[in-house]
Amino acid sequence: MKTAIIDSGIDLKYIEFNDKNIEISDADYRDENGHGTACVSEFFLVNPKGFVTVYKIYDDNNKCSLFSMVNVLERIADRDDISIISISGAFDTDDDEIIEYTQEIINKLYKKNILVIASEMNGKQKKGYPACLKHVLAVKKIKFPIRLMVHYKERAIFFGKDNWVPKTNGEYIRFDGNSSAAPRVSAYYSKCVGMCCVEKIFDSFEVIFRGI
Repeated sequence: MKTAIIDSGIDLKYIEFNDKNIEISDADYRDENGHGTACVSEFFLVNPKGFVTVYKIYDDNNKCSLFSMVNVLERIADRDDISIISISGAFDTDDDEIIEYTQEIINKLYKKNILVIASEMNGKQKKGYPACLKHVLAVKKIKFPIRLMVHYKERAIFFGKDNWVPKTNGEYIRFDGNSSAAPRVSAYYSKCVGMCCVEKIFDSFEVIFRGI
């Protein structure tokens, strides 16, 4: 099964992506700001044998609307080969209509046993959308010398160091913040989701020291 990474696309020119299982879903997949490339890199650090499908929604300035993300979620809901969705972005909105519709799509994905993982907002008390919605595993990152994950129901906190990963145009960055947690946690669960029930994941508590 595949993991969909919804972000700013990918720069495939890096050697880190050689011999990796990567599917491009959009004609315009070129990553102009490097955020999506970094997310895909984080995923493969945890699961080198995983399969990633890249969806591009962010522009050169790493901006997009919640509606753009929902459109991609609708496309994924029509597929039968994706088990996890990784979203390294959080939106702040007061539009009740789009919030309600986003929840409807996520409920549809949940019923199809698709795990949606979304990063929380950086440096803010509120999680942001879609991380705060029901049936979404909200993730955040805390810098720590040892890698581990604490997962409780619909929230996961990843503890670990920042990794140097590909950005774009031959550059590398130290990927920090909650954005780096979503693909890493997604990669961990990509090893088991599809073989287990997403409902059980949301109803569990565990502390994970290996494979994360």
